[in-house]
Amino acid sequence: MAAAGPSAAPSRARNPHLIQAAAPFPSRAVATPQGSTPMKTLTFFAISLAGIAILAAPAAAQLGRRGGSDRFAQADSNGDGVVTREEFKTSRSARFKQMDRNGDGAVSRDDFGRILKFRPEAGQRLDDMLAEADANHDGSLTRAELDHAPMPLFDRADTNGDSRVDAQERAAAKELTDNLRAKAKR
Repeated sequence: MAAAGPSAAPSRARNPHLIQAAAPFPSRAVATPQGSTPMKTLTFFAISLAGIAILAAPAAAQLGRRGGSDRFAQADSNGDGVVTREEFKTSRSARFKQMDRNGDGAVSRDDFGRILKFRPEAGQRLDDMLAEADANHDGSLTRAELDHAPMPLFDRADTNGDSRVDAQERAAAKELTDNLRAKAKR
């Protein structure tokens, strides 16, 4: 195969700090900083990617993709580490728009069509939520029904019944939830 032309990679003449390294394809040359090898570069990128993944996990958790204990963190609107019943209720109501994906003013199985095909456990959770909060039993949940529905997650976490969930109660609720999930996976 022919050698790569001058535009394929920076030449050493133009930048004396670059060396030409063998590329996976004989027709191309790869420019790497002097003293570096393609393996070192690959290792650097792999470590960088792992670092990004480690940093992204907490961000994903803060977005509520990990379950009940994170809902408490989202609901703590004043940041004092204690979630009141009113804060939790306001946060739950604010999530209604995200759940009503088709914009018809009600949450139902129609809002989660594709997800339910691939994650049947999500369908079971949705059915449980609807059964618990759907006051008129029409198979959908309006914002008004949600606002007047019981809050079992909050009630289970509020072990002393003071309408406030503190850090200790949140930790206990998280442990209980983790244990239930572990049992469900068996």
